[in-house]
Amino acid sequence: KRITTADTPAPYSPVLLEEWLPNANDVVKAVKEVLYKK
Repeated sequence: KRITTADTPAPYSPVLLEEWLPNANDVVKAVKEVLYKK
């Protein structure tokens, strides 16, 4: 499982950029999916 940005051009707005980039919650969610935990 890879945690990457969306396959779109990077936004210029700082608010949109914050949402576009992977964050800690995305990492935790992906790890739980890989480990089959909820």
